[in-house]
Amino acid sequence: MAAVVSADVVELALWARRKQLEEAMADLHRRFEGLPADLADAEEAERALLERETGLAA
Repeated sequence: MAAVVSADVVELALWARRKQLEEAMADLHRRFEGLPADLADAEEAERALLERETGLAA
């Protein structure tokens, strides 16, 4: 009986950890939503921002 309880406890602990990781990933996605995915996208976003702010093509 102890082995079954022990396995259930381990399973519950793993489930809780998975939930924590899912919540952490969701938080990261919310924090970084809308940020460029790579350097080329970042450079393009910076050019677009400069054009909007200055009215000049970069």
